Amino acid sequence: MKNSLIVALVALAVFYSCSKKQGESPYSIISKDTMALVITDLHIVDAAISLNSFDMSATDFDKQKLYAQVFKQHKVTKAKFNKSFKCYSENLAEINEIYKEVIIALSKKQAEVSKQ
Repeated sequence: MKNSLIVALVALAVFYSCSKKQGESPYSIISKDTMALVITDLHIVDAAISLNSFDMSATDFDKQKLYAQVFKQHKVTKAKFNKSFKCYSENLAEINEIYKEVIIALSKKQAEVSKQ
């Protein structure tokens, strides 16, 4: 999870450096709640791939296909996710709110797995 957080922070830095386009409507982006759910699931995909990367029989993992499944599950497109992520990343307070929810969700999932 620590590596995923580092990757996420690096991604934030990259996206934060981009500027907002003029006339971009905040209504054309994904809600904060949905963003938190999507980001949580994307981190879980990354963790699953990372854990299985040492298993030579796990060559069926295709990160982009798994990401596409996450987007489909949450009824968002990759383009809309990227646009929303960029928009939220331009406001540190908003992206922090989203990532607080992500961390809470991942912590809960980790606790559930630890119980098993």
